[in-house]
Amino acid sequence: LSICFSRCEDLRGEIRGPKVVFIVSTQNLVLQQRTRFEEYLTDYSICDISGSNSTEIPLDFLLKTHDVVILTAQILLNALVKNNLEISHITLLIFDECHHTNKDHAYNKIMQNYMAIKYLVATEDRKLPQILGLTASLGVGKSTESGKAKNHILKICANMDAACVSTVNENTEELEKNVTGGVPKRRMEQVDQVANTFEKVITQIMGKIEKAAERYYDSSNGVPADRVGQQYRQWVEGLYKDAIGRGNRDLVTYAQQLRRYHVSLIINDTVRIKDAMKYLDEFFDSMDETKFQETDRKLRELFQKAKKAIESRLDKEPINPKLQKLKDLILKFHEEDKEKGRKGETKGILFTRTRDSTVGILGWISDTKELKEILKPKPLVGAGDGEVGMTQGEQEAIIEEFKKGEVNILIATTVAEEGLDIGDCNFVIRYNMAGNEISSVQSRGRIRADEGNYVYLGDKRSRGVHREQLNQYREILMASAVSDVQQMSRDEYKKKIESIQKKDVQNIKMKSILSAKKKRGDLQCDDVTFFCRRCNKMACQLNQFRRLKDTFHVILDKTFVDEKVQLKPRKRSKKIDDILIENKVHCKECDEDWGTTVKIDGCTWPCLKITAFAVEYPQSKRNMYKKWSEFPIEIPEAQLSELLQNDESLDLDLDDMNFDFE
Repeated sequence: LSICFSRCEDLRGEIRGPKVVFIVSTQNLVLQQRTRFEEYLTDYSICDISGSNSTEIPLDFLLKTHDVVILTAQILLNALVKNNLEISHITLLIFDECHHTNKDHAYNKIMQNYMAIKYLVATEDRKLPQILGLTASLGVGKSTESGKAKNHILKICANMDAACVSTVNENTEELEKNVTGGVPKRRMEQVDQVANTFEKVITQIMGKIEKAAERYYDSSNGVPADRVGQQYRQWVEGLYKDAIGRGNRDLVTYAQQLRRYHVSLIINDTVRIKDAMKYLDEFFDSMDETKFQETDRKLRELFQKAKKAIESRLDKEPINPKLQKLKDLILKFHEEDKEKGRKGETKGILFTRTRDSTVGILGWISDTKELKEILKPKPLVGAGDGEVGMTQGEQEAIIEEFKKGEVNILIATTVAEEGLDIGDCNFVIRYNMAGNEISSVQSRGRIRADEGNYVYLGDKRSRGVHREQLNQYREILMASAVSDVQQMSRDEYKKKIESIQKKDVQNIKMKSILSAKKKRGDLQCDDVTFFCRRCNKMACQLNQFRRLKDTFHVILDKTFVDEKVQLKPRKRSKKIDDILIENKVHCKECDEDWGTTVKIDGCTWPCLKITAFAVEYPQSKRNMYKKWSEFPIEIPEAQLSELLQNDESLDLDLDDMNFDFE
């Protein structure tokens, strides 16, 4: 804020005035940062843009009429890609959590636009903003040795076009006391955990499904033995992708069910058998039996048999030892604060891996008498279709309740790790959730109360404790690497940075040429076909798609809904400004989730997610995409005439209208 204020003061007398853009990595940080700027830069006009208002006023207009704009990275990137804004119009560009400026992150793509001007535009025409990056931890990537750690720091510096790395070297004790609550160390707790009935039965089912799937794919690589671990998830996703490429419905079904059983094992490992069972029940209950084929029926019967076997032993199962340890820790932290005269003031954050885990932990707290008496829990998770998926407004409301003490424990996913101003917090527990050295630093940064506690809690079967120890080592490695970079001579540092940048610019040029060739190809929209990923039925042609509000990919053809899809109400509708998302769109043949309906200006259209389809080009194998931005052909924006033609709710016969002004 001090740098921003100083830059604004320097440019105050100029005709255009200061043009500061502050970029955040996630939408939920936008309003928080705007509040901070308005508090300190009272004489300057400040505005924000996030997903909820990104389609209202163009960024270039806001930049002309305001001194400071706070926004998410993707909004700025979109404006640059579409040539709606030139980066030279910005005088100061600030990146919050700048360690993300790497690889394919939106931060790095923005800086690639900057680099193209720096190296490909003549010096006399070149005009670039000042760049400032902020972070608590640059990280070291996957490095475990000093040389590679130093190279990682230099790569981030090159991506940011940083003239130097500036860290606090004076008053470090005061900084540590006020920022991390005097919690420089971490505790690691691990418990013995053995397979319970749920795990034994479900792994047997998974083994049967894996065996059945072997008929369709090469099983020479083998299935990972640990069906709870990340390697198994990667194997399942590979199987799923292969199944879609083959257009084999049975294999797709096997992969989808293995994925669900894998998640249920994670829930069972994290919370209780009843929570894992509930997750599976909801999955099977959501299926439309009228769309079943023989494989679907057999798999449903297999689950029902397994469910009976598990429920027959449910009362004999001991409590999850991790939950018992978690309970002991929470009670201990509250008791310690009580002894210090801080009764009723204890607040903490419990980090867990998934939204499903937050649901289970909330249920466990509610069912545990000792915890229910002292805890006022609320979940804090990202957006999504889960039971507790949250909008930006809902997240901010819960954080405010936490600050006021109306909530004293947040059950959070990674959404709470970075940047959010959560306020005083006495303890942080990473519950069976190992991250990297950056997330470890960020999590401890949530603790702002004196004498706080940071604990990693896992079981001996997992490698979580090892990961935390590795994070601890990498933090030391990072500090050493940053120091090494700071000690480089100015000429040596500049030479190294320019070498990295020139190599990157050449790579960007080559990728741009290849991408342009791909987009200039002879492909016609009629030649590109979308197939349901599960049942392999043809869904639509590319020429049926249009873009609405630049974000929503919809089908305007009225016959599509009647012939291809089945609409189902969402658990809860979602409204983003004037856009209502109220129904789920499912494949009429196999019930696969294809997307949602969006209601815009009173008209409802099916809005499809590209992850639901295999895309087939002429004389080419099928392709899968994770997001529409990866799709190589631009979808045209819907024209008003098309919307009128295809919207039955606007079925007006203009020939019958009679305007008589006499």
